[in-house]
Amino acid sequence: MQFSAAILAVYTLASIVNCNRALATDERMVDSQAVTALIVKAEQAQPKDQCFRYAELVHEMTELAGQQLNAGDGNHASATLKRVQHYAEKIHTGLTRLYGLRRAI
Repeated sequence: MQFSAAILAVYTLASIVNCNRALATDERMVDSQAVTALIVKAEQAQPKDQCFRYAELVHEMTELAGQQLNAGDGNHASATLKRVQHYAEKIHTGLTRLYGLRRAI
């Protein structure tokens, strides 16, 4: 099950990277300070806002992993994607707590 989640994450990242290359109008770089600030915001957010904050974080970290891949830094991209998976699980946990959803995976 975790293997399929990892495959999905890589596939999603590849799609995002390809879309970013195609659109290439927003060439902003994600920096580690911005990611750290989002982590702090997400962890300090009220429960009803926390899932949204973690989703923002997952988005930015996925962008960062794409930048790392484009720079040829596969090791850092892999580590970033593992952190993305961790925060995606926090989203699921938060939704489960808020809405009583059952774990599908």
